[in-house]
Parts: sequence; C-alpha cells; structure tokens
Amino acid sequence: MTHLQRKETMEFYGILLNPLAIGLSGVTSFLIGAVWYGILLREPWVEAQCLTPEKKKELGESKSKIALCMGVSFLGYLVTALALTLLLGFTHTTDLPQALQITCIAWLGFSVMPTLMHTLYSGRSLTGLAIDEAYDLLYMVATACIIIWFK
Repeated sequence: MTHLQRKETMEFYGILLNPLAIGLSGVTSFLIGAVWYGILLREPWVEAQCLTPEKKKELGESKSKIALCMGVSFLGYLVTALALTLLLGFTHTTDLPQALQITCIAWLGFSVMPTLMHTLYSGRSLTGLAIDEAYDLLYMVATACIIIWFK
C-alpha cells in the first residue's frame, strides 16, 4: 500500500474508507458521464426520451435545472462509491477480478432490474434503458477499479 493509498483513511464497521478514492471515483464517474451523454450518445439518448420539441427547448434553457441535475448526479456517484466500497469490504474483496464480479452482480440486481421494471411500467424506451444501464455498468466498473487500486 502506497503512502497516497493509506493517507486519510477512515473506518466504518471495520471497513477502511479512503475519501480520496471515493472522491476520485465521483469525479471519474462524472467525467465518463460527460463523454457518454454529452459526446458519444447524446442524440440517441435524447431521441430515446421521446421528448416533445417544447420540452427539449425548456430543458435546454433551464440552466438551474441542469446544475441541479449535475449536482445530484455527482452526489449519487459519491454515494455509489461509498456503497461499493462497503460492499467490497464486507465481502473481503481485495483483488480486481472478484471486485468486478461483485460489481456486475450488484449492477444487475440493484440497477438493471429495478430500472427495467420502472421502464416497463412507465412505457419509457428500452433504448434509453440500454444507454443508461450501459453507462451505469461502465462507471461502476471504473469505481471498483479505483477502490481496489486504493486498497
């Protein structure tokens, strides 16, 4: 364990928490989202939302709503990183292959399935679901890699 990895850790129920790893995971997830939704899949994602032209215009002009959404998203990434840190700690996971397996199981059970149920009941596009869930998997895998690297 390097000095950077050990510095400033806290303990929660016997699990070492590294605020630097959690913060870096949040920033990394946010940047991945900026590329994912802002560059790579912006048009297909917007199209999958089935927004009316009026709603698209309203959303595009509402800077305070965009700022709120981004702030809540960043907070969500930090909470996800904390939860994944605890899950990997409670399962005594210290190697990357096992961390990735646990992350994929958590993603499938706690992200994909509830979102699929909400999507089916709401009539939302399955394309939108696929774009969102692929992103969720990507940022959760990145988070797991960062958490394991800092152990």
